[in-house]
Amino acid sequence: MNILNININKFIIINILILLSFFMITENFAVDNIVVKLTPEYIESNGNLINFNITIENIPPKESLGTPKAYSDSNINDGGCQGVDIYINYSEDYLSPVGFNWSEICQESKIKEYKFENGVFYLSIMFNNIYDDNILNIGTITFNPIKSGETNLNLTGKVSSEWGIKYFNSNKYYINYGLPSQYSEPYPNTLFYGATVNIKEVGNYSGNVSLNDELKEDDNLLTNSPQTQLTTIINKVNVTVSQKTPEVIVKEINISENEPNITVIVNTENKTNIDYSLLLSVFISSIICGSLFGLIYRRKIL
Repeated sequence: MNILNININKFIIINILILLSFFMITENFAVDNIVVKLTPEYIESNGNLINFNITIENIPPKESLGTPKAYSDSNINDGGCQGVDIYINYSEDYLSPVGFNWSEICQESKIKEYKFENGVFYLSIMFNNIYDDNILNIGTITFNPIKSGETNLNLTGKVSSEWGIKYFNSNKYYINYGLPSQYSEPYPNTLFYGATVNIKEVGNYSGNVSLNDELKEDDNLLTNSPQTQLTTIINKVNVTVSQKTPEVIVKEINISENEPNITVIVNTENKTNIDYSLLLSVFISSIICGSLFGLIYRRKIL
């Protein structure tokens, strides 16, 4: 009898350990941090140009998360990568910027920019389609070593999901949204890893230098996709005046920027293309209305 009880207890303990191991594995998988880093993490330079690749790892697959707390639609499942903003701080005493080359996948995106300014490299990109591969190569940043010694490069920024949520563990998403079993989970956090450069000899690069690639407006960027509607800032309102509908009413404009820059453009081109049929109908209507008013007025007097 005692032997039977011992075997049963062993069986229960083993099953409990298996369940605990399973939950530990699934929990670790669920909260894997997104990693933004420079590779290689350490470089020795003998005067040659210094190149770093900017990569993002552990991107959650598209629709692998739940419904963001900011939304109330159970059909929305977040995940993937919709956009990236990255800042790299470097020492201008040791490193002189040469330029930046976008990766092949980033070349396809029309909304992107980068610039070097006062010891800070900044890039921003919004992808045409939601990126959900595990590893994303953003591009290569290049410096010329100008002073011997060791210096560090530090990264900060943010990675945004398909629905524009920053990957940060204080943000939450719902599992089984709208059901009695609903509960919330934190978004994966984003970790940033910089690099170290050991400059043994100063470089003498004298070629071309490209310090910026400014964002350009493009009418083709405005689409009906929910991603673009949620994350694209539109700061230009175009109003076209038509002869047939000359009255234009702007009822409401929602602004999400602290200091928005809005331009209202009234397009009055083709002024000579007057709609004569409209003018004629207005003229005839005026005569008829005047005649009717005169008849009514005379009847009242009589």
